[in-house]
Amino acid sequence: MNSIVLKISNCYKSFCKSSNTVEVLKGVELTIKQGETVMLLGPSGSGKSTVLHVVAGLTPIDKGTIEVCGVNISECTEKQMLRIRRENIGFIFQDFRLLKGLTALENVMVPLFTVGKKYIEAESRSKNLLKMLELDHRMYHYPKHLSGGELQRLGIARALANSPQIILADEPTGNLDQKLAHGITKMLVSLPNKTDTSILMVTHNQQLTQYASRCVELVDGCLKARESCIY
Repeated sequence: MNSIVLKISNCYKSFCKSSNTVEVLKGVELTIKQGETVMLLGPSGSGKSTVLHVVAGLTPIDKGTIEVCGVNISECTEKQMLRIRRENIGFIFQDFRLLKGLTALENVMVPLFTVGKKYIEAESRSKNLLKMLELDHRMYHYPKHLSGGELQRLGIARALANSPQIILADEPTGNLDQKLAHGITKMLVSLPNKTDTSILMVTHNQQLTQYASRCVELVDGCLKARESCIY
């Protein structure tokens, strides 16, 4: 049986807006095992990105527990959480968030330096990732010279740099046309077979759910994750 990579138990999160308290997550439950690709759906404002942020330890929860690779991150210090993010979590953003002054190769190498890898090792690892994602011919190009699909593949390569146990992908195809969205998603969901990582992907594109191991949904911000794909 595959090991559990992520376990969210009875998770609550609210935000204060003006004089009102808005409850975003209300008792969310979700378990992801090694090698699974789980897609998280729901209308805009329902709390999908908040789920990713609390899993990454970027936003604290009000109640409940979140375990990443068996560690309850609510009990972690800031330094411990930073180490977990560096070593166990890869993040893919919709807007790429690449370093414009660095080449594609250098962008992938940066996370490796944060965990103490030497230049030669970081360079070799990064080149292999770019080759796997069919970007080796673009490794010395800067982000401004890459297409939208290439930028997203570069974001995936960077997220994979430190061999994370789980990748959190926040609308990774939101800025791409349908053809590219399907291509990037198929490439993304093929990763567990190559890297043993798991994926939690937020998307509003219901057509992409065909590639998931499972789908879960946040409805009306009420927030009960459902362990089946309804589309």
